[in-house]
Parts: sequence; C-alpha cells; structure tokens
Amino acid sequence: MDKFLYLVLFYVRINIENEVDRMRLNNKGFSLIEILSVILILSIILAIAIPDTIYSIKKGEDKISSINDEVILSAANIYVEEFQDELNWYMDNNLKIACFSTYKLEEKGYLTNDNLKSYRGKYIKVMQNNGLNSYYFTDACNNL
Repeated sequence: MDKFLYLVLFYVRINIENEVDRMRLNNKGFSLIEILSVILILSIILAIAIPDTIYSIKKGEDKISSINDEVILSAANIYVEEFQDELNWYMDNNLKIACFSTYKLEEKGYLTNDNLKSYRGKYIKVMQNNGLNSYYFTDACNNL
C-alpha cells in the first residue's frame, strides 16, 4: 500500500510540475492590448495633471515675486527715511524725485544677496508728493 500511495503522490507531483511549466510557457508577458491600455491611462492622467502642476508652479512664482517686491520696497522705505538728506532729490512736475540702485539697499544691510537675484541692475524711484512717498521699480534713473 505504501508503494501505491508513493506512486500516486509521485504522479500528482509530476502532473503539477508539468502544469506549472506549461503555464509559465503560456504566460511570458503582457499582451500588446494590455500595454497600450496602460499607456493610454497614464497619458490621460498626465494630460490632466501637468497643466494643473504648471499652473500651480506659475502661481507660486508670481506670489514669491510679489512678496519680494514688497520686501524690497519696504527696505527702500526704511532706507529713504534714514538717508533722506543724502539722496539726490530733483524736481519734476511739482514732484520731488530721487532714484537709487537696489545695490544701495544691500550695501547698507537692508537686504541680502538672495533678495536681489531678480533685481540686479534695477533702480528704485521715489516720488514725494505732499510728504507722502511712492516707490517704483525702474530700469534707469535720470538723476544718476
């Protein structure tokens, strides 16, 4: 009886091994349809995600730029308050105007090099009307 059970178990094992080998031969990889459907799904996901990501990046850059503008113009306000007598003021259409480089703010310690990356070579124009100052970025100054 032991030999018979042994033969049955051996026969079952051989059949299972043959079936596994046959399944391995039949399932070598993905079909072309499966690969194309995955590519299509990924393309749809990317088509939806990429514009939103680009919009978010652009919105973040704009926000950083406006914050940098505020920081630099605030530093310019403090600079003008402290060094008002040293600025080269001139009159134009009943406005008192002064202009200075963004490098002056760095020289005096109001800004760091990191704040000025996108403002290299720019100037800040100060227009004073009835004691109120307005600050603007400009590419050139008339009084320098």
